[in-house]
Amino acid sequence: MAQSIKTIGIILRSRDAKDANRLYTIYTKDYGKVRCQAQAAKKSTSKLAGHLEPFCLTEVFIAKGKGFDRLAGAAQVECFYNLKKDYEKINLASYLCEIYDQLIKEGEADPELFELLKNNLVLMNGDSVNELMIKASVLKLLSKLGYTPDLRQRTDINKVLRFLVGADLKEIRKLRLTDEQWQEINKAIVNMLRAQLDWDLQSERFIV
Repeated sequence: MAQSIKTIGIILRSRDAKDANRLYTIYTKDYGKVRCQAQAAKKSTSKLAGHLEPFCLTEVFIAKGKGFDRLAGAAQVECFYNLKKDYEKINLASYLCEIYDQLIKEGEADPELFELLKNNLVLMNGDSVNELMIKASVLKLLSKLGYTPDLRQRTDINKVLRFLVGADLKEIRKLRLTDEQWQEINKAIVNMLRAQLDWDLQSERFIV
């Protein structure tokens, strides 16, 4: 990474650091996943903190550091306030962001995966999201990273999984499955995901 960068990113997670600092994990459009430290971000007077809330789409300015890179500036683009008023949508967004954080390596940019995450947040901010769309997005991510099995075998479940990989989220929203089909599809995607994780997802218990 250059000595300093300016890019747009989505806040995946944050955690406290020493003093009043916070560490942020951000999935950026141009540089992939990055981790950086915001100095004094825990202080009530911090000008950065309001631009770095979970799920926010934010323009960030990052300076290369000896240890952690330093978050030198941030300007919120969209914070998806309607999403944050709905507990179920918060759980779905947390689940998807945690999966991105666990599966994607640092420094590997993929504009297609960035747009997939952003589009999910945009749809969640409206009234146009359901759990199938989120699980389909997980499947798209797994497929893009090469973590799905061969789906060419002619079975009913593989036919649906292939559709989910290739279809637009708005097309997926229109798909109607029986309870039995949903359970089978959900189980298949969850099993693929768990095969790639080093530890359990904290957010998984709220939606699985």
